[in-house]
Amino acid sequence: MVSLPVSFRPERAAHPAAPPLLASGSRRTCLEGEETSKLRPHPRWQYLRSLVWIRVVLNLGLLYLLGLAVVASLYSTLPTLEELARRAASRGAPAAASDLRMAIPRSFDELRAVRGTLALYHAQVPARLAALLAAAHIFLQTFLTPGAVGINILAGSLYHPVVALTFITVVSTAGSATNYLMVRWQLKDVLVALFPHRIQTFSAEVKRHRAHLMHYALFLRVTPIFPAWFINVASPIVDIPFSVFIIATAVGHQPHNLITIQAGRSLQTMHSLHDLYSLQNVALLLGIGLLALLPRLIRKLQGRRGPLLPISDPAAAGDGDKTPDHNQ
Repeated sequence: MVSLPVSFRPERAAHPAAPPLLASGSRRTCLEGEETSKLRPHPRWQYLRSLVWIRVVLNLGLLYLLGLAVVASLYSTLPTLEELARRAASRGAPAAASDLRMAIPRSFDELRAVRGTLALYHAQVPARLAALLAAAHIFLQTFLTPGAVGINILAGSLYHPVVALTFITVVSTAGSATNYLMVRWQLKDVLVALFPHRIQTFSAEVKRHRAHLMHYALFLRVTPIFPAWFINVASPIVDIPFSVFIIATAVGHQPHNLITIQAGRSLQTMHSLHDLYSLQNVALLLGIGLLALLPRLIRKLQGRRGPLLPISDPAAAGDGDKTPDHNQ
């Protein structure tokens, strides 16, 4: 019987041809996947083309008009500038209506002019003025509109420091709360679709500090590292609890509130917001923010070095304290 050479055996001759076919097929699959990923639109454009955001824009527009109507209705209850000037003249404080100004201040000159008008309103209709300032502050914070800091300074110049601090704390916390709820109910899906990578980064940072979230939230509120509007918008997206958000806002805003009240007391000598956030004030805010993280740092050091007081082991103590045998 004649045996064939090894190279002519059919089962081994057909075997080497298979790997090139598999390799070419896998290479073709990879190329097709790359072409498909290039042709696939970005998730941001997919969301914009879906037109789901139109409903969100309409809801926000309705909420904005509703808030604006509340502020306008409260403003309409105040006396007109002409009537205000006549009342002031009848009380022995003459003021020309052309010199009075009532608007959201955009500069410190306008702020001082508005302050003189508000002082007359405060002397005649204090309750209605307080309601208007509170509604305007909440409206500006809810819709991320500049001007809330100016209202804080005006409140510091009009009211007693204790009253001003209470007023600013209540309205600033209420404005941050309404902004938090609006973002959670209306804007969360929109912002996640438009800025997925940034939100994932901040969410991972919050999860890293989940065990001491209150201290971390206080640190973010006190220090000027992030603006207040960013914290208001980002907190509901990264699932910071509402209770933690409210407490951190009410407590963490106190240094800022005190600075704006002090600015209101010295309004005549200030020229811009740069005077408000001077190097001394920024250093003070950073120091207070570090104090908010101090309990966490202490616990971390204790965890590395062990407990401050030695803890005795009852079992070990029982083994070491052997009672003598009186029978010996």
